[in-house]
Amino acid sequence: IFSMQLVPLVRAPSAPSLISPPSGALVDLSQGGNFSWRYNPVSPGDTQAGWYFRRKASGGSDEYWNEATKSWQGSAALNVGNAAGVAFPAGKWTSGTTYVWSVRTRSSTGSDSTWANDRTVTATSAPVVVVTGPTGIVYGESTPLIEWTYTGLDPQRSFEVAVFTEAQMAASGFDPATSDATWRTW
Repeated sequence: IFSMQLVPLVRAPSAPSLISPPSGALVDLSQGGNFSWRYNPVSPGDTQAGWYFRRKASGGSDEYWNEATKSWQGSAALNVGNAAGVAFPAGKWTSGTTYVWSVRTRSSTGSDSTWANDRTVTATSAPVVVVTGPTGIVYGESTPLIEWTYTGLDPQRSFEVAVFTEAQMAASGFDPATSDATWRTW
């Protein structure tokens, strides 16, 4: 008598493919940020059951994201689930700091992948623009000089100036980003 039993071969998944942000990106992470990846199974029918997220600032130690506590910790934290990304809350990244980041995943059979190839991201914050002139209301001047100061990690690349009348600004539903201006330039 001959019998054969087929046993499924349990193999670790391949390293995940990091999707976003791209390596070397400058990203405004002051209000949080989104990082994503793709699970790469090797065994048919395998699904992602968990993930790890690691970052390291220049000269610092590895930190691992704990999704349950929404905090960084010094040891690897397995986050359970098949998420293909993480949305960080505000205040979890330091502006002006360049980080190396990576992800590893866990299969439904409990096997961990290797870490994906590291990517870098520089945490930034939105630039600050302060209009310094003219001050007050300018009457009888068809071409007033408009001045501002710009503070940001990246150099200023463009600008937009819009002029509104008092009546336009008092109108119901006024929004400087979408309302028609008396004058606008880029």
